[in-house]
Amino acid sequence: MTVSIPIEIIRSPRRRKTVTLEFVDGHLRVRVPVHTTDATIQRILKQHQRQIEQWQARDRERQAQPPWYQRPFPVFGIDRKLCFEPGRSWSVALQGDCMTITGPGQSLADPAARHALVSWLRQLAQDDLTTRVAAWANRIQVTYHAVRIRDQKSRWGSCSSKGSLNFNWRLVMAPPFVIDSVVVHELCHRLEMNHSRAFWQHVYRFFPETQNAREWLKKHGQNLYF
Repeated sequence: MTVSIPIEIIRSPRRRKTVTLEFVDGHLRVRVPVHTTDATIQRILKQHQRQIEQWQARDRERQAQPPWYQRPFPVFGIDRKLCFEPGRSWSVALQGDCMTITGPGQSLADPAARHALVSWLRQLAQDDLTTRVAAWANRIQVTYHAVRIRDQKSRWGSCSSKGSLNFNWRLVMAPPFVIDSVVVHELCHRLEMNHSRAFWQHVYRFFPETQNAREWLKKHGQNLYF
């Protein structure tokens, strides 16, 4: 298979047994065990050709869009108009249908404006997901160790064997039912640390809207990256 995008092959010196593919900043990143042959990698790329083409199509669509600060900006699935106000320091505030970014720059095109917005969203994600995890853990009757917010490129959430939960901060831009679905998914790993049939039975029992949420992320998830 010939892939018409840059490919970064990372051969892990650790005891990696699995292969993972990520589409990051316009290129394909392939993580493989250290002794994986080129022929095996080519076979893997061929097996995932359809997924890679979908990633490329979404990336082209994203690049064709106006800059992030010229588009409606979602928070909890509700689009807001981005506004800029001059100020001495950077801050972000929701004011009705408008999200106002205040700062000493000239406009929202200033890189510092994006940095301020990301910092605000990360804190919002920490607060919101900490609350959601506590509520859902009580319903599912599981314990967990910590809730951490990450800048993940290809995952929305993860759960370690010790119960540490990691979530992508971009989730706070998605509708609440999508956020809840990811929280339930990760907490159900406290019942089954795998993706077995038993695991998915737990997931759908506690959150029947899981399939709709998965489809939403598949269709719109790339738009949460800006």
